Amino acid sequence: MYHKILVPLDGSKLAECVLPHVESIAKGCGADEVIFFRVWEPLQVWSGENTFKSDAEVSQWNADKKAEAENYLKTLVAKTKYDGIQISSDIMSGRPAQTITEYATKNKVDMIIIANHGCSGPSQMFTGNVASRLIQNPKAPILMVNTPDVFMGV
Repeated sequence: MYHKILVPLDGSKLAECVLPHVESIAKGCGADEVIFFRVWEPLQVWSGENTFKSDAEVSQWNADKKAEAENYLKTLVAKTKYDGIQISSDIMSGRPAQTITEYATKNKVDMIIIANHGCSGPSQMFTGNVASRLIQNPKAPILMVNTPDVFMGV
């Protein structure tokens, strides 16, 4: 039923709380592929003051963010083994909810599994807002996994 599963991650331990669920669903459904996916938001140069002094610094910042996303997923794929299921990864730049939706459509994803952790701030790309936006315009069934209370400060 669910042959291709997309797992959006932001690099946080909170987002990774979905991984045991992904494994159970992928094995239980006989999935062929699980794709770990990360969206990185590029820094834009805007008119007016900013903290960067040159286009070169902005370009370097964006290159660093892209490399960070690639390295994170490469490490995660290397340590994740689901018997008989291909684990792959991909990254894209853009706005998280929109980019995830576009990727799921283009790649004919059968299911999206995402953490709904409600964190915010510049270090957290995927928030409860992103998960909520995905539900508003679903391109595939979405499983939202609540994060453990210990991480939410409850």
